[in-house]
Amino acid sequence: MAKTVPTPDDPTVLLVDDNLMFLRVLSAVLEKGVPAFRTHGVTTGAAALAYLCDGVAGPASGTPDFILLDFHLPDLDAPDVVQKLRRSLSSANIPVLVLTQAHWAEDEAAALAAGATAFHAKPSSLAELRRLIVEFWQREVRPPLDVTSSEVACSLGSPTIPIHFRHWRWTAGGQ
Repeated sequence: MAKTVPTPDDPTVLLVDDNLMFLRVLSAVLEKGVPAFRTHGVTTGAAALAYLCDGVAGPASGTPDFILLDFHLPDLDAPDVVQKLRRSLSSANIPVLVLTQAHWAEDEAAALAAGATAFHAKPSSLAELRRLIVEFWQREVRPPLDVTSSEVACSLGSPTIPIHFRHWRWTAGGQ
């Protein structure tokens, strides 16, 4: 994986986890590589809500492209955070990936019912976690594009003028 530095054009992710060391390591892993992600980390559900819903996310940081949310936080569980996010116009459509150490069916059902986009157990390696995050971003936030060039003859009265355009076709899962 090539080392890169995130740019303002790179996707932004809000990381919400009560383990500060995990936030720092995950942030470093996401900021290096292809694609590079810009990250902002908070350690509580209240801090995530303040960042997104109360205007703490200023113009420099902007609204994140997606959120990685730990299921168990010291103040709120993921379903509570997601429900509040979905009620706010500024965060209602942001994709949310809920991560957890222990994958319980009841937790998954609660998170998805609250409006989370996806639910997944935290992988055991950082490389696997990065792969999971990149796949989520590609699937939910930025689907791959299949771009083809076409030439079309367009008649504007007389004569016929060839017009070149790019045809964008969204593909599911890069297929």
